[in-house]
Amino acid sequence: MPALTGLSVSSFIATFRLEKAQHLLFNTELLVKDIAYQTGFNSTDYFGKLYKEKFGKTPGQDRNMDPNNS
Repeated sequence: MPALTGLSVSSFIATFRLEKAQHLLFNTELLVKDIAYQTGFNSTDYFGKLYKEKFGKTPGQDRNMDPNNS
């Protein structure tokens, strides 16, 4: 996997799950905790930590900045 993507398998999976979570934030009205669980995170705190590391803001901040969510 690293030869194809430059990521370890676990990093690739986490990135995929976080990108799916961001899509759900922008395109649904699900609660952040429900999005975390639906994308395979057992802890909302851990989900928020990884999300902020990847996207530079919390899931709540990202949702509030979404131009489709006004």
